[in-house]
Amino acid sequence: RHLPGFVDKSGDLKSKGVDEIVCTSVNDVFVMGAWGKDAGAGETVRMLADGNGAFAKALGLEMDASGFGMGQRSQRYSMI
Repeated sequence: RHLPGFVDKSGDLKSKGVDEIVCTSVNDVFVMGAWGKDAGAGETVRMLADGNGAFAKALGLEMDASGFGMGQRSQRYSMI
């Protein structure tokens, strides 16, 4: 319930001064769009693709999931 929690609580977060809620994942834009649509993100959560994991790597939050057949991925995190 990671993304749905942010969708559900978006009003609370924005009332506390959060300007924008963004979800990023090491996936392509099409996967991110489908995930956002399925989760009802609409205009409340911006879905951003980190296709090659460059953003996750720049943050030092990449992880090697090759052992699970998934290659380089991003750890789960939140930030303000």
